[in-house]
Amino acid sequence: MKLCIGADKSEVSRLAFEKLRQHPSLTVDGISQSGAEIISVIRENRIDAVLVPPDWIEVGRLIKMHVLRAHSTAPAFVISSLDNRISLRTRAIAVGLDGLLDLSLSTDEAVDQLNRIINQSSQRQIDSDIERLGVVPGLLSRDLLLDSDFDRALADMIVAGLPDEAIAQGLNSTIQEVRNRIAAILSANEMQYRTQLAVAYSWSFQLPDFARLLAE
Repeated sequence: MKLCIGADKSEVSRLAFEKLRQHPSLTVDGISQSGAEIISVIRENRIDAVLVPPDWIEVGRLIKMHVLRAHSTAPAFVISSLDNRISLRTRAIAVGLDGLLDLSLSTDEAVDQLNRIINQSSQRQIDSDIERLGVVPGLLSRDLLLDSDFDRALADMIVAGLPDEAIAQGLNSTIQEVRNRIAAILSANEMQYRTQLAVAYSWSFQLPDFARLLAE
C-alpha cells in the first residue's frame, strides 16, 4: 500500500509519518507541503490513500472535487487524527472524504483500519456508525441543482439564517411559494432538511480559473 501524507507543519501528519513508515505493508515517501504537491504526487504515482490532518479537510474536498473527480483510480482521502469523535468522522464523510484514521491505535491496528477505509471507499460504502446516522456521503461536495436566480437568491437567504417570512418579503413572494420552492430544491438535491441545503450551498464555491490552471 502506498501513501501520501499532507501538511508538513502538522504534528498529526508527522505522527502519522513516523507511525506508518516502518510498517512492512506500507510505502510512505514523505510529507507533501501543499495541496499542489499532493496533486503532483498522485499524478506521478499509484497512490492508495492520502492522509491529511483535520484542518486540511477543505483542501481534500477541493482536490477530490476539482482534480480527481474523473479519475477511476483516485486514492482514498483520509483524515488522520488523535481524536476519533464521530462528529469529525461525520464531517469528513459529508465533505466527500473517505474516513478517519485513529492515530491513537497501535501501528498494526491503524494499518488494519486504513485498509478497511480504502476497501469501503472502493466499494462506495461507509462505516456502520455513520450509516446509522443517515449521513449523506459527499453532501458538501455536490454541484447543487438550483434552477433559477430565484432559487439561488432563496438559498442565499437561507444561508443568512432568515425565516420564511423574511425571505418571502425580500423576494417579493409569498410564504407558500417560498416553502414550495424550498421543498422542491431539497427533493431535487436528495436532501431532507433546509440546514443541509444551507451548509451545502455555503460550501459550494468553485475554484477560481487561475487555481484550476495551476492544478492542471
